[in-house]
Amino acid sequence: MKWFLTVLVLLSLALSGCTEHRAQIAVQTALTAAAEGVDAADSVVNEALPAAFEQAGDDAIEECAGACVDPMAIALRNLQPWTAAMTGVRHAADTLTLLESGLHVWIATGALPDWSGVCAESEEVFGSLLALLQSAGLQPPELLSTVVPHVSTACTLVVGLVQSQLGGE
Repeated sequence: MKWFLTVLVLLSLALSGCTEHRAQIAVQTALTAAAEGVDAADSVVNEALPAAFEQAGDDAIEECAGACVDPMAIALRNLQPWTAAMTGVRHAADTLTLLESGLHVWIATGALPDWSGVCAESEEVFGSLLALLQSAGLQPPELLSTVVPHVSTACTLVVGLVQSQLGGE
């Protein structure tokens, strides 16, 4: 809910011509909500990972039934969805770090770096994170599921807001 409200605040800020400082606060709030969603996803993965390792080992032993040369390779193959989910969490966290760095530059200099590429990628990063969690058999946390549909919208609103304040560059 906090994320949705932040998107609405950003939209109203863009339409009302508010101060840059208030827009920066709204962006920080949005990034914090997104980070909480990614942190919740990381917790879900970390809590389920020990059981996934154990299951992958058991499945490898069962699949081999004494006739295979490398049960570890089978276990690693079975863990691929988990590896992808962990990579997805890391990529989402890295994307948020990049956006946070851009926010700090904006605060320090008054000029927002070009986020257009990051905005375009952010929707894919967060959407794929949901799919990667599901492919590992995990239920994505509600906090993350709530954030995902609005990441690209919020990012695009910020870029539009800054461009409109700069005279439509």
